[in-house]
Amino acid sequence: MELGPCAMELELSAPTTHHNATSPSLITPASPSPSNALIEEGDDSEDEDYEYARMQALASYDFRPSARDGKQVFITTWLDLDQSGDYDPQSKGKLPERREGRRATLTRRDSPNGYGDRGNDIGERQSNRVRLSKLAARQKGFSMVVSLPMTSIAAKTLASTIPDHWPEETWNYVSDEYVQRETLNLDRSGRRTRRTRCDDDGSRPLGPSTGVGIPDPLQKEPDLTGHPAARGCVECRESGETCPLLSEGSSWPCYLCVQDDFECELLTPPVVKATCEACKEQKKACSYIHDLSDPTQPCAHCIESGSHCVAGPGFRGIRERIHLDRDYTKPRPPDPQGRKYVSCTECRSQNKKCSLKKKEDVPPCDGCLASNTSCTFDRVNRIPPKSERHSKVVVLSPAVTNSAKASQVSAAPSEGNPSDAQMISTSLCHPVLFMQDEEGRCDWCRDGSDGLHNSKFGILGHGWEDVMVKPSAEHGDRAFDEVCGGHAARDVRNTAMCSECSMKRVQIIRCEGHEMRVLTELYKSSQQPGQRDEVLTPESLYGIDFDGPYTRLEEGTLKVTDKFCDLCPSLSLFKCCTVQDTDAWGEPVSCELPEAEGCGLVLCEDCKVCHDHLTGGEENALDELIKAILQEKEAAIPEQDAMWHMGIRADAELLLADGFLSRHIMNMMAADEEEEGGDEMDIS
Repeated sequence: MELGPCAMELELSAPTTHHNATSPSLITPASPSPSNALIEEGDDSEDEDYEYARMQALASYDFRPSARDGKQVFITTWLDLDQSGDYDPQSKGKLPERREGRRATLTRRDSPNGYGDRGNDIGERQSNRVRLSKLAARQKGFSMVVSLPMTSIAAKTLASTIPDHWPEETWNYVSDEYVQRETLNLDRSGRRTRRTRCDDDGSRPLGPSTGVGIPDPLQKEPDLTGHPAARGCVECRESGETCPLLSEGSSWPCYLCVQDDFECELLTPPVVKATCEACKEQKKACSYIHDLSDPTQPCAHCIESGSHCVAGPGFRGIRERIHLDRDYTKPRPPDPQGRKYVSCTECRSQNKKCSLKKKEDVPPCDGCLASNTSCTFDRVNRIPPKSERHSKVVVLSPAVTNSAKASQVSAAPSEGNPSDAQMISTSLCHPVLFMQDEEGRCDWCRDGSDGLHNSKFGILGHGWEDVMVKPSAEHGDRAFDEVCGGHAARDVRNTAMCSECSMKRVQIIRCEGHEMRVLTELYKSSQQPGQRDEVLTPESLYGIDFDGPYTRLEEGTLKVTDKFCDLCPSLSLFKCCTVQDTDAWGEPVSCELPEAEGCGLVLCEDCKVCHDHLTGGEENALDELIKAILQEKEAAIPEQDAMWHMGIRADAELLLADGFLSRHIMNMMAADEEEEGGDEMDIS
């Protein structure tokens, strides 16, 4: 028997009355309830029909809970919007069984404590949160290292008292719960998740893509960000040596890399890079300079050739940092080896008279003490601007012209005082003759020297004197003839230079750019017999024998290893390493040969610093440097206040691009071209 729709419709449409009403109901008490009737009628049906009918009957009463519970329902004009089911607007409904946004906890029924077979201890619930360690933060690429610029003395003093808290944790991820869980790809509950990346230390590559700020080549520290060693280079860090770049006053490249012939690659890449070493060696235009390419990437030439790009810092490429071992709250301590200048920097820069008369006098001076300034003994840049230097393109005399005496000579011409005469200060006997190959005729190499760096005559000459000269009648503008007051008046023969010594200087003049590096031969010459070739520190420079070369210079017994600066009588510390295409005689030479390295120019520290300052802003930095030294000599600055306190070499004037030597060589080349029937060379 199937359940008809009439009985169901009849029950749903039955009116509901109050329980105290006396009106008879449509359903009498004697009649069975619908559910009982359905059950009784369903006994003869199949199980499926019975179950379906029972569920439909129960669902029909869920539509009207108030009718089922016997509550009175009345008509109202209020609008009930809640889900309470009683149609009462004032009822707020039932609260949810759980808070929104919180996942219900599901436990297994077969485990009495709800953890199942995972083996967790019974008792207090363990927290899944793990403390984020410094190791994990550094591995993720986060760092709390900050830079605090401190300008006041009180702040620097306070900062010096704070102990160093550099973390000593290593990359041992097994000892770190957070890193271990990340490596094993476990979630908070301990279940293995989808594998994304393995941070294992064994296969961890060093580089910026790993999240490490500055990788340590020595693999002693996980990150060198903020570490003092980050100021140095890669080679020194790999060898475990203290890089000289950490010392005050050092410059790139460090002399350890220069001594060992290594590429000095900085641990902290500079924000501005100069020409890379590969472009320098192959004489290519580096994109760091010409195209201002990204300094974090290799230059265009190195990317194309696939070579390793190593470039030094450009202008303001490295932040100026303080010296690690110096107490800046106190005045600069005097140099234990003797300071270079007698007067302090402040007095020399303002051309004031300093109260310090000897190098043994203890600073500060009276002027610095009165003005409450630091009394230091640094170098003062006295190179005048280009507009204040010699403006003549053609220099009539490479020697120093005494302007005061020259004006007196030109104001009173006479028979013994020609109108074209001028006063110069020179230590050579004019006219100077070049390419003189007679035996024993060369004044530079006749004493057995190399004729350039260790020539006593090239350094001292005949002595500086004020001489009246005029353009040579035989050689024209290529030489001077002495009129009076010179060395020729004492029967000194004219200064002569052989072909070998002449062409050595022509090679220096012809060099396009002088890339200066440390002169390692000077360090090796200072070692004792049997001494191991150790890496040198800045303090070891004081162990070099500086007195020996000067003593031998006075005695005239200079050695081949005694190399003096080519511009001033100071001991050289740097040499030119620019690769040459030709030798001194113009013959092509392979760049791979040792003879192709350098043009032969050697400079002292002062001349090298000034040359680097002029490089890039001048067409010929060497010419401008020689003119600056000549101008300082002409100004007659006191020795204790002069930048080149030892003066200038006797033959430095011959290295000018428009000097007597260059004019003589160009005249010879023009004569050879004319003899061969070619066009005459324009030497103007």
